[in-house]
This record gives sequence, structure tokens and C-alpha cells, in this order.
Amino acid sequence: MKNIISKLPSIKISLIILSLLVTGCNSFNMKQNTVLDPFETINRKTHKFNNIVDKIILLPIAKSYNYVVPNPIKSCVHNVFANVEDLKSACNSFLQGQGINGINTIGRFLFNTTMGVGGCFDVASINGAYKIPNDFGITLGKWGVPSGPYLVIPFAGPSNFRDALAAMSLKYLPEPTGHIKNNLLYINNFTNTLYIVDYRASILNITDVINEVAIDPYILIRDCYTKQREEIICNYQNDEPYPEEDYNE
Repeated sequence: MKNIISKLPSIKISLIILSLLVTGCNSFNMKQNTVLDPFETINRKTHKFNNIVDKIILLPIAKSYNYVVPNPIKSCVHNVFANVEDLKSACNSFLQGQGINGINTIGRFLFNTTMGVGGCFDVASINGAYKIPNDFGITLGKWGVPSGPYLVIPFAGPSNFRDALAAMSLKYLPEPTGHIKNNLLYINNFTNTLYIVDYRASILNITDVINEVAIDPYILIRDCYTKQREEIICNYQNDEPYPEEDYNE
């Protein structure tokens, strides 16, 4: 949820969280709105571990980053990372047979890279060419791979079997944007760290709201993640991907 949701007021974030629990497409398949979570015991332990790591390390760094770094620089850093992510989105659009979305996303990347000074400014969205977020987990879902059980990954957070498989596959299968992404953004540990800090800083609002409104944050995050991922895949199966203005990644 790192693109749009972090820019919304807290009340809108709360409404989005709650709406994710009660909305979805007609083919959304969860019996009695329950999530397949056979590993809940270990998932909860991992969730607790991640929270400890977050509170001790990531949260203080993210808050300091937000406080010290001027907004224009933070926006530039965030947009540059998001711009390169468009290459991955384009590749997945092509894999899903969505050629028009793939071409439009490449156009976004080229426009932002040139007119947006290397992606520092999201001029494409300003001109109505909204981001179409995509990833290999969505591609597998459109190909018919079931989500499988809910998983909490150490240091990474909520996932499921399909999304974890997608992440693992990209480590061993050739990804057209992989080398570009590595060369441009992940050439050293500093840039890796900057990416993580930027992401954590961009979701400070949403995590604050979760802690305020959730009786059981684990259940809320689990259900929101599962509901959102299935709804996204349902829309992609119906050839109705979410544009950035409607999508909360």
C-alpha cells in the first residue's frame, strides 16, 4: 500500500481498511469470509517478531527519515523507485496478455524518465497516465495458480503461498527487468537500505491506524491482505486492472 494510501488522511485510510473487509468481486472465494490459515500459530509468532524488528529498527529510522529529509527529496526518491517498478509491471502485463497495459506502462516509464528527470517527478500521472501496478504474484493468479495458505514471511510481512512462490521464482527465473533494476537501483547496500526506508516511511500512517483501530492487528492485516490480493486478481481476470487512482498497493 505504498503509493496512494500513504498520502490520504487517517480517516480515509481507516475507511479503506474497513471497506477491504466487506467488498470484493463476485468470484472472490473465501468460505464465510475466512482465510486459509493453517499455520496461524507460527504466523503469529513471525508477525510478533516482525513487529519487534520494526519497532526497534525500521520505525525509528523511518520517522527520522521523514523528519530530517525535505519533502521534495523524499518525493523524488519514492518516485524514482516507483518508476523502475513500472518496468516490472509492464513485463507482467505482457505475460498476462495485456499488451495495451504493457505498452502504456512502458510509455509511463519513458515519459517519467525523460520529462520527469529520471523519474524524480511523476509527470505521467499528472497528465492522466496512471500507474497500473502489477507483479508476478498477480500473473500467477491470472494463470490460475491458487493463493494457497496465508503466510507471514520473516522481515517481509504478509504473503501467501502463491506470492511467496512468485518471489522465489524471480530469484531463479530470468526477469526482463531484473538486470536493469539491479544496475539502476540495487547496486549497493546503501540503495537497498534506502528502498526499505522509503517504503517504511511511506506507510507510517497506515500502520498507525492499524494499531489504533484493530483489536487484533494480525487478523486485520491478514484479512485485508488476502481480500485485496484476491480482488486485484479478480479484476485482472476480468481485464479490469486497477489504475493508480483507485489502487492502494
